[in-house]
Amino acid sequence: RQRQMCIRDSSYTAQGDPWFNHEWATEYEYGWLWTHFGNSGLLAWKFSIIAGLVAWLTFSLCRSDSNMGARILLVTFTTMCLGNFVVFIRPQLVTFLLFPIYLSILNACWEKWEQAAWSLPLLTILWVNQHGGFLAGVALVGFYAFMHWVRFFITKAGYKNALLMSGVFVCTVMATFVNPYGYLLHGMLWTHLGTEQHVREWQSVWDVGFSWVYIAPLMILVFAFTLNRKWRWIDLFVMLVIAAQAVMHLRHIALLCLAEVIFLPAILSESIRRVFPQMCQRWDAPESASLRFGGILSSIGFLLLLQIQSGIPLW
Repeated sequence: RQRQMCIRDSSYTAQGDPWFNHEWATEYEYGWLWTHFGNSGLLAWKFSIIAGLVAWLTFSLCRSDSNMGARILLVTFTTMCLGNFVVFIRPQLVTFLLFPIYLSILNACWEKWEQAAWSLPLLTILWVNQHGGFLAGVALVGFYAFMHWVRFFITKAGYKNALLMSGVFVCTVMATFVNPYGYLLHGMLWTHLGTEQHVREWQSVWDVGFSWVYIAPLMILVFAFTLNRKWRWIDLFVMLVIAAQAVMHLRHIALLCLAEVIFLPAILSESIRRVFPQMCQRWDAPESASLRFGGILSSIGFLLLLQIQSGIPLW
C-alpha cells in the first residue's frame, strides 16, 4: 500500500503522466498533528519552522560584518517578501528553512573546509521526503563542487577541498534515492518540471503583474554588487544563478531573499557607506545607540502596519 502513493492521469503539471506524492513525509506529519492536536498542532508546526528560520537568519546576520542600515534593509524586504509565501501551512516551509542552512555551510566551506559539509547528505534524506525543493539543495552542492574545481584549475590550489566537495555532492545525490519510490521519483520530477506551468507561482515575475515586493530583492542585489567591488566572484555567481531562477519562477523570489540575507550583509553595507557616508558614520557612532534602536523599532512598526493593512481594508 505504501508503494501505491501515486495518482495517474490527474496531475495538473503533466497530464497523463504518473505523479508521485513526493511530500508524503510532510503529509504524514500533518495528519498526525491534526489527529492529535487539531489545527493547533498544524499551527505549531508552521510557527516552529518559521522560528527556526528566523533564528538561523538572525545568527547569520549577527556573525556578518555589516552595519545596521544593511541589516534593517534586508530584514524589512525579506519579511515583506516571505510574508507572501508563509501564510499557508505548506511543505515548502521546509525548503525555506533548509535552503539558507545549505547556503551557509557551503559558503563557509569555500574559504576553509568545514566538516559540517558532510551533514548535507543527511539533511537531503530529510528534505527529499518533505518537499520537491530538495532539488535546489542538490543543485547548490553541485554548483559549489564545480566551482571548487574551476578555482583549482585557475589557481592550482584547493585540490583537497574540490575533492572533498565532490564527495559531498556524490553522497548528496545518492541521498535523494532514499525515498519510497527510488529512481522513479527523479523521472517524475524531470517530466513534470519540464512542462509549461500555468500556476501563478511557477510563472515569471514579469508575467504576474508588477509588484515592488517582488522587484525590490532584485534591485537590492543590483545595488549591492554595482556600487561595491569588495565581493568574491563565487558570491556573485551564486546570487546570479538564484536571481535567474527567481525571475523565471515567482516562488523562487523567496529563495532569493533568503540568499541575500546570507551573502549580502557585508557587501550591502559597503555599498551603503559609499552612497551615504555621513549617515553611516553617524549611525555607527557609539553615541547613536538610541538612533539605531529607533531604526529597529521603526522597521518593526512598519512591518506591523503592513500586516494590519493587509487584514483590514483601511483604504
